[in-house]
Amino acid sequence: MCVYIIVSNGRVFALSGAGVSEKDNLIQGTCFINDTPLFVLFDCGATHSFASLDCVRRLGLPVSRLQYDLIVNTPTSDSVDTSSVCLDISIHVYGWDFRVDLVCLPLRLVDVILGMDWLSANRVRVDFFSKTIEF
Repeated sequence: MCVYIIVSNGRVFALSGAGVSEKDNLIQGTCFINDTPLFVLFDCGATHSFASLDCVRRLGLPVSRLQYDLIVNTPTSDSVDTSSVCLDISIHVYGWDFRVDLVCLPLRLVDVILGMDWLSANRVRVDFFSKTIEF
């Protein structure tokens, strides 16, 4: 069984965080996992939340296998297959503690992408004009 996740078109950050500040629809910040500061992108165009493979290894996060292969389509029309996920991870964002499932991907220059699954579950409001998020 395959599940297809479309990360919106034209997003160069999908596998690299390069040029993030130039994107109107991205908000960047810092989150903490295991008291370690991490570079995070808040992206309502991503259907799921992701963690870089390097971040997962560096923090020693427990990795589980999905029951299916997850095919993540990137904005460059490449796709990345994964079946690795870090389940129920404690994450600290702007003074608040949350739980999140993070799909493991070979991201560069970004540690974590918090997508619509996390944003909607936690009723986060995103203000693209002022580049802020509100809990």
